[in-house]
Amino acid sequence: NAIYEIDMLRRMSTCRSLIAVTMFDTPVSVNPFYRHVVVNSIISLKALDHYVISDEEIIEGAKFPPKFATKSNNLRIEIANTDNHSSLSGKVDFSREMANIFENGIIINRIYSKFSPVIIIQKVI
Repeated sequence: NAIYEIDMLRRMSTCRSLIAVTMFDTPVSVNPFYRHVVVNSIISLKALDHYVISDEEIIEGAKFPPKFATKSNNLRIEIANTDNHSSLSGKVDFSREMANIFENGIIINRIYSKFSPVIIIQKVI
């Protein structure tokens, strides 16, 4: 990952279809505010570094019970899947990668439906 400065994260805001990204263990991830910058820069993003983005991260000053909190185990998701390489050629299986992206989107939405207070309230109204 070539992202090594916080300002580079803001440039990713033009990626309107980006729903999940992993920056775990990159030079920028040592900055204690990088997660806040990413969440607030990429409006389409739903998951960052193996966690679905919590409502607490989106709504400034919000505090919810622990099961809805940022980086709660309930919000954990395995974003990266490295099992899609052909054993003979070492190339990525594009159709499998697309299926994984689709599947991750379904999993993220399922997590949101159970652990996003905003979505839970909207379903009741």
